[in-house]
Amino acid sequence: REAKAGASTLRESVSYAPNSRAPATPSLPPVPPPEMVLIAGGRFSMGSTSSEIDSAHLYCQQLAKASCPREWFERESPAHEVQLSDFYLDRHEVTNQEVAVWLNKVPALRVDGSRVLQDNALLLDLSMPYSGLAYRDGRFTAREGYGRQPIVQISWTGAKRYCEAQEKSLPTEAQWEYAARGPQGRRFPWGSPLPTCDGVVFDRRAGGACAVQRPGIANAGGAPQDVTPEGVHDLGGNVAEWVSDPYVAPYPDCGRCLDPRPVAEVKGSSKRGVRGGDFNRTAELTRGASRSRRAADDVQGNIGLRCARSKPPIR
Repeated sequence: REAKAGASTLRESVSYAPNSRAPATPSLPPVPPPEMVLIAGGRFSMGSTSSEIDSAHLYCQQLAKASCPREWFERESPAHEVQLSDFYLDRHEVTNQEVAVWLNKVPALRVDGSRVLQDNALLLDLSMPYSGLAYRDGRFTAREGYGRQPIVQISWTGAKRYCEAQEKSLPTEAQWEYAARGPQGRRFPWGSPLPTCDGVVFDRRAGGACAVQRPGIANAGGAPQDVTPEGVHDLGGNVAEWVSDPYVAPYPDCGRCLDPRPVAEVKGSSKRGVRGGDFNRTAELTRGASRSRRAADDVQGNIGLRCARSKPPIR
């Protein structure tokens, strides 16, 4: 699991750039674009309290029957109040078919073995066993049977550029967590019940709790339990997702925390935030407050994306 790598936290003082005006109501037209969900703005408690961290830690120990360092969960602290304006969020994780269509329109791409680059920046990797894309005769296609599965092995840069090409952006970490938890502070994106193997795509690795299920990534939106009351699918499992923010733990002070905008870079760290559980990881990581990180140029078989749209757009 990713959480085992680099357990130390970055405690450098970092500030966000919160929008100084109060959020407009509504800030967006009430009818969302196709395949997006309107997330009504509001105030919520982002992150986890000490008691919630204790509970998540215990849950991990019960599931893994092994040591789960508490510091894996302390990255969710401190709990802090955040106010967000309305925004749209993709109903489903971005699929292989959608990325293939985009790549065939991107200028100046270079394919070096399995690596797809633009301006020497790595966008994604086509190597198996997890990639659902193929490159033949100068064109990208979804592999047979993979078109509706979420894209993986895409870098943060590739994810960001994909969203921008759709006139969207990667969600901020606050937007992602608010969509997953709502103003009520849901424990899981769907509510309080524990995830079930036939309802959420998680821990399907050999020997995992859900190994009896079909292994690997599932089609986007196919998990019946893993859907929020607002209609957003797969925030708890299937694949983890990039967010726009640099990864900082503990959470930085964002002042009044009105629509916090991520800083461009964090001194001493190239990590970017990753949210949500995935098909291989255990149940405690399907919680809405769970967070992790990867280097911006990393490509992993369990990390994909979804896009957001807000006013002003995130760049």
